[in-house]
Amino acid sequence: MPTDKAIMMALASFRLEYAGFSATEERAELWSKMLAGIDDCYILAAVTDILTTRDGFPPTVATVRRRALELSRGELVPPSGVEAWEGVRAVLAGTANGIEPRTLRAVRATAGSLADLRRSTSPAADRARFIEAFDAAVERERRERDAMPSVRAVAASARGDDALIALAAPDEEPRPESRTAEEQAEIDAARATALAAMAGLVAASTDAMGGE
Repeated sequence: MPTDKAIMMALASFRLEYAGFSATEERAELWSKMLAGIDDCYILAAVTDILTTRDGFPPTVATVRRRALELSRGELVPPSGVEAWEGVRAVLAGTANGIEPRTLRAVRATAGSLADLRRSTSPAADRARFIEAFDAAVERERRERDAMPSVRAVAASARGDDALIALAAPDEEPRPESRTAEEQAEIDAARATALAAMAGLVAASTDAMGGE
């Protein structure tokens, strides 16, 4: 579970930015459960990213969870079909070698093979079909990978998949003992940095609450 301090910082930050956003104990408890298994540093980095790059309505816990998990995988910008298509064009033109499996699967869904795509006389239609196939595959992978462990367990149970049920134990967090000392040190350092960066926001939010 994420620490209470990280959840408080996240809610306090959104309360400062969005009028009407409430940082109640009930919401804090819900967010703590929905963000289970994610390190504080990724949650707080997601909060900072949302505050500085997105306009509009207050984010839901689903938005924070998705962004935190993307950052935990090193995805500052999620992959897109448009960018992947440019990679395919480079391969077809002979200016690049190799193609990642996900992109190759989208090529197969679009035209059958790179050779078929090279012979195609409908590049605009190929591009549109490829982007649609690639983006759909990315979204499916994301949903399967980012689902709560308890949700994965229910889906696995419906399929009768005992192996996946065992792997998807409800809300099971990664065990610290499975990490190396270096990995744990990096996580601890990142968490400390994130907590320090958000401390001012929490203090300001607390002052604002006290003035109401």
